[in-house]
Amino acid sequence: MDNEHDAFHRIKLTADVQRKHELLAHYRTGMHDLIEQIEDCRYDLGRIDERLGYPEPPRPERRS
Repeated sequence: MDNEHDAFHRIKLTADVQRKHELLAHYRTGMHDLIEQIEDCRYDLGRIDERLGYPEPPRPERRS
């Protein structure tokens, strides 16, 4: 009886791991797309700021 329970529990855990891997892959793809959009917007903002004569904004300090 314990072997049967363990077998079904293993199937459930394997499916859970697979679903979580798929979710993580989807999340990473979405994050990559968002980061790319942010970089594009920042580039466009920099070009507009140059044309308008705005000073360059201070760069945030990197954390060690």
